[in-house]
Amino acid sequence: MIDGDAYLPVTTNPAYVTATMPDDGSSVFPTALVVDEARGINWEGGAASFIDGLASDYSDMQVTLADGETPVPFGVEEFSQTSGSRQLVVHLGIPSLSASVGTELLLWRGVGGGPYESRSGVYSPDDGHLWYWPMNEASGDLADWTGNEYTGTRNGHVAATGVIGVGQEFNGSGDCIEVAKRNDDNVAVTCGMWVYSTRWPDYECLGRRHGTGRTALYLRQHSFGIYYWTGNTFRGLISVGINQWHYCAVVGNDSYLRTYVWDTANGLRQNDTGVPALWCAPDMVGSDHWNQAFKGTLDGYSLQTVARSAAWLQTTAQLEYYNDAFWSFGEEADTAAKRYPAARRAQIYRLGPRLVAGGILI
Repeated sequence: MIDGDAYLPVTTNPAYVTATMPDDGSSVFPTALVVDEARGINWEGGAASFIDGLASDYSDMQVTLADGETPVPFGVEEFSQTSGSRQLVVHLGIPSLSASVGTELLLWRGVGGGPYESRSGVYSPDDGHLWYWPMNEASGDLADWTGNEYTGTRNGHVAATGVIGVGQEFNGSGDCIEVAKRNDDNVAVTCGMWVYSTRWPDYECLGRRHGTGRTALYLRQHSFGIYYWTGNTFRGLISVGINQWHYCAVVGNDSYLRTYVWDTANGLRQNDTGVPALWCAPDMVGSDHWNQAFKGTLDGYSLQTVARSAAWLQTTAQLEYYNDAFWSFGEEADTAAKRYPAARRAQIYRLGPRLVAGGILI
């Protein structure tokens, strides 16, 4: 096992995993773990002692599989050790996430030689991630965690509560994100994001590239769908509501282009557009060049060069939205507990203290 001061066991709930992930040969499946004292999310077990014990810059943090040796890539979105608002929001790249049994990970603190954080290990270009914005910045531009440098330039939007940590709120009147780096390739694609709209839109842009022959994402008259330049038509429309979170995505390749929406009331819905993918990386998000601006909050905006499965999208949405139910926490253990094998360790942490009679552990 690695040499650290203590570790915190966390276990997934397979009921929220649609199919064993990743299902397409990717090296890891990205998901998030949220610990939030103020909101009461995953505030259980040894969460408090783990956060308090980390270095102030969490450079001593490491994540492994249950064997205590195999590293799991991670990136920290939010971290606070302030009593009453302690928080850890960490994105994890899980090598194999089971749909039938819980997957145990160990969160370590006090590991020397750090930092060990690897955001691009979670959202790796080798796994088809073109860009990923957690959208957690309180000010300044939006960082691309893939390392591909698709930085988002801030234009007026402000930080707000998201599904995973923090998102960005748009005022519906000019706020937008601009992307200077260009990618004009029409490739297999998945574009997904969390959307919280606060008004019934006529046309509100969630992402487009200005120019002839481009496909764009819009909210239009109570629906999410694409605008297809050829024929000037909206396609693949799926109804959405206001003042509630939806996970919206478009997936396609040279044979098809489909829209998807997940929400708590309807689960995952899809609609075929009837056209092949004609897509490239947007140069504007949250508005377009005609100021058809979005009013509401976006979170976790991703663009990928892989056409992900419906099961991938559904699992992503469920794990992020139901994060408190997806994860369970054991008690923090110092490294003296290394001598216990995994099965014994899990029993000790989950059953708690044992009774002692006459000095004998029973």
